[in-house]
Amino acid sequence: MTPTTWTRSHLLPTPANSAAPLPCPLTRLPLPLSFSPVSKHGGQAHFGVFLNMVLAKAVPAVDGAQWTGVTTTLASQFLAAGRVDAVVVAGATDADPLKPMPRICRTAEEVQGGRGVKPSLCPSLSILDQIAEDPSIKRLLYCGVGCSVQALRAVEASLGLDELYVLGTHCVDNSPSVDATRLFLDAAGISVAEDEYAGYEFMADFRVHAKSPSGSYEKVPYFCLPGSVAEKAIAKSCFSCFDYTNGLADVVVGYMGAPLENDGVMTDQLNMITVRNGRGADILSTSLTSGALELSEIPSNQKAQLGVSGAMEQGNDDRNKNGVGTGGGPSRATLVTTTTEADSLVVRLTGGDVREKGMPRWLGEVFATIIGNTAPKGLEFARYSIDYHYLRNWLYVLSDESARGGERTVPSYAKAVMAKYDVAFRDGLYEKLRAAEGKPKVSTPLRNYIAQAKERQRA
Repeated sequence: MTPTTWTRSHLLPTPANSAAPLPCPLTRLPLPLSFSPVSKHGGQAHFGVFLNMVLAKAVPAVDGAQWTGVTTTLASQFLAAGRVDAVVVAGATDADPLKPMPRICRTAEEVQGGRGVKPSLCPSLSILDQIAEDPSIKRLLYCGVGCSVQALRAVEASLGLDELYVLGTHCVDNSPSVDATRLFLDAAGISVAEDEYAGYEFMADFRVHAKSPSGSYEKVPYFCLPGSVAEKAIAKSCFSCFDYTNGLADVVVGYMGAPLENDGVMTDQLNMITVRNGRGADILSTSLTSGALELSEIPSNQKAQLGVSGAMEQGNDDRNKNGVGTGGGPSRATLVTTTTEADSLVVRLTGGDVREKGMPRWLGEVFATIIGNTAPKGLEFARYSIDYHYLRNWLYVLSDESARGGERTVPSYAKAVMAKYDVAFRDGLYEKLRAAEGKPKVSTPLRNYIAQAKERQRA
């Protein structure tokens, strides 16, 4: 990796490769030309509008960070360079390092206090009144997950800021509380005292990697977790979210599209950075100038399109009749449909029995090894994860139409992704949902959406 070869100009499109402006992936409103994408990575329905995607790690790694500290580095370097007056981060309370609490940081050292993932919902917007009333804050960098960024964008005009930059992170299936976080850690076999911190992530080797307070790792196959723990450990709002990739941030940091290397130790891994616009390029280039980050291209073998893919979007599905992808392992479509049908929430919603116990450890390790070695990698693994969560969450919002608006809460880009899956699979899930609720069969809202879209194309 050669960080000195990367500049802001590498992160922005040139007139020759700039595409026409697209609508915002969430609001569907027109975006300025500076928001136009470079499509070499493909899949804006999956990743939102972006200019570039790169891999990165902090050099040196930030002590105490969940990964190498890419997000912390971007925020602290931008503040240290004088580009903003303050940074909002998700810190932690003094009494419990797992309990998130928003902090307004005025120094790079204070930003460091936000390092490390707090895997439960943070009331990040609770400090907005304080920001609006502080005349010394006119340029702000806000760090947050998709749901808080959407709310921030809705009120940003009322904050009295001259400049607002948004550094987002990928987020899916957050815990509603610290107690729920500890419940999940216990299920994964990690016991954490109230004054200790531990982080965990769902990794591409189909294991939960839990980092203990001592720095050691416990890697538990997904298949060994009790099925009942998911609904207890995941916030209800996360089941109706379709913004895994934080579509309204200026720049986004995450790991779902990065390769899993070095035995999966988080503090040795690369993260994926998605630059959405010129402001995002400014945030990233500031850290490049200081030499605090190393960047590299996403390897070509990590961009493989398997199963439901960019190729399929052109009408060419590369799966054979047995659902095998071009890489020899299961196609993305096969893996997504299998995962969705086995998800404990989907099982419950469709009238099945949720298993109380997971697989024996030895069997779970066998399954995780086989699937992890043959499943899609890199960006294609990210697409698999997005597709699965969209399908699961779509079913959830349909199960609670009166409370959550049902189909109206599903954005068109998520419907476009789900529309690529076999209609018998989608309708089968919906019919099971209706049967479990004692309701008659009807045409699925997604099928209606597809029919309407085709009608508009013909018109």
